[in-house]
Amino acid sequence: MLDYVYDLPFLQLLNSNSLDIVIMQGLSGGIGVILTVPIAAAFSAVLLSRHRQQQADEPEQAKASQA
Repeated sequence: MLDYVYDLPFLQLLNSNSLDIVIMQGLSGGIGVILTVPIAAAFSAVLLSRHRQQQADEPEQAKASQA
């Protein structure tokens, strides 16, 4: 918006640091959104496998304590 107000030439606009910052923020945000799903899925899989392992171990521990 400020570039438009100051009526900068196109080449000067392309060389401005603000344009570089906006592009880097867009790329990092996109990468973050894309990587969120696989990371969350992997974390959920680890937690679910641990939970299922604990449920499988509970009946064995109950049998061992009764004997």
